[in-house]
Amino acid sequence: MLAGGGWAKAPAVSLRPRLRPVGSAAATPLAPARDAEALVEAARLGGDVSYAVLDIATGRMLESREAELGQPPASVTKAVTALY
Repeated sequence: MLAGGGWAKAPAVSLRPRLRPVGSAAATPLAPARDAEALVEAARLGGDVSYAVLDIATGRMLESREAELGQPPASVTKAVTALY
């Protein structure tokens, strides 16, 4: 039998980040979302940057950048998951 922590429930609110308002007043309109390439450029990331976003229900590729490029896992935990 699992301990109480093993039966964790889903969060009550979305953990997805929201766009911040433009300017200091909360009533101002939200800034438009930038495309992924603009975000990567603005972040000035070093090395190779790749990603793939899929619709889990259909398997359809929604957006990608260098999706075929093999990358090392970002953490040891992901390495163990990948090997499993």
